[in-house]
Amino acid sequence: MKMKMKMKMKKNDQNGGNTILSVSPLKAITLHLICLLGLALAFWIPSHIYSLDLITHPSQTLRMISFLRCFWLQY
Repeated sequence: MKMKMKMKMKKNDQNGGNTILSVSPLKAITLHLICLLGLALAFWIPSHIYSLDLITHPSQTLRMISFLRCFWLQY
């Protein structure tokens, strides 16, 4: 069974109608991999560089993860 991934957005064009924009599966997978890499780094940096984990230092670890995720999303 072939699955198609489409992101539908309505946008007014110059003729007053609506157009449908689609995202290719390759672009969607690439975006997910970039987000996965950012999340993996956000967990890896506090645990391996600063020796923080969610069990012993939950607030510091979550603060570091949220900071790294916000920093990652800016670029």
